Amino acid sequence: MKSWVLGLAMAGLAGAVAAQAQSPAQVVQERREGLRRMGAHMEAMQQIAQTRGDPRPAVQRLDDMVAFFGTGFVQRFPAGTQQGTAGLETRALPAIWGDLPAFERAQQGTTQALTALRTAAASGDAAAFQAAFQNAGQSCGVCHRPFRAPAR
Repeated sequence: MKSWVLGLAMAGLAGAVAAQAQSPAQVVQERREGLRRMGAHMEAMQQIAQTRGDPRPAVQRLDDMVAFFGTGFVQRFPAGTQQGTAGLETRALPAIWGDLPAFERAQQGTTQALTALRTAAASGDAAAFQAAFQNAGQSCGVCHRPFRAPAR
């Protein structure tokens, strides 16, 4: 377990360092691709939760999600990468930088919810997975509502 946590921390640190070396357009593009991948993971897990299927195959997806949202996620939002910045296509609202502590708390809550979902998935308990999936979905909304502009 310790090596799994250490690996996630190292991946997050590497992502933060890479974000500092990229142009704003590259940061936004990488961030969007990662968030789309996270959405695809959630859609796949929604099917498992709805059908009460075996959740163990979701563990690999959840490892990716915990790594993405864990250490380094907030650094994927450097100043100058918000909606309205010339040349950038992003839904990141200026509220992220206006209330960074709230954004960080939302990220931490999502990471905790995803970690609990991973635990439920690894257990193979479909009911526990379904409940944890609902909680993870709610944690995503805590961030989406104040910090992400609606789709056009």
